[in-house]
Amino acid sequence: MAISKGKAWEIITNIEKQLNVVMIQRKQGGSRDRKTELTLEGVEFLKFFKEYEEDVKNYAIKQFKKSYELFKKKIEIKK
Repeated sequence: MAISKGKAWEIITNIEKQLNVVMIQRKQGGSRDRKTELTLEGVEFLKFFKEYEEDVKNYAIKQFKKSYELFKKKIEIKK
């Protein structure tokens, strides 16, 4: 995503606060013992978001095609 770890954690923390749910189980410890895992809610949110993202992409493509057709008609009229 080309963002820093700090920014990613900030985004995750904000999502967790807004939705009042823990998305990631954080475990403290040394470098070997420190692990983070998605919670069940995190897994479900990730699935939801991927579907949402796909819906948004499909809608944007559909709207672009519709707008582009109108644009082409305007150009043809001016010729």
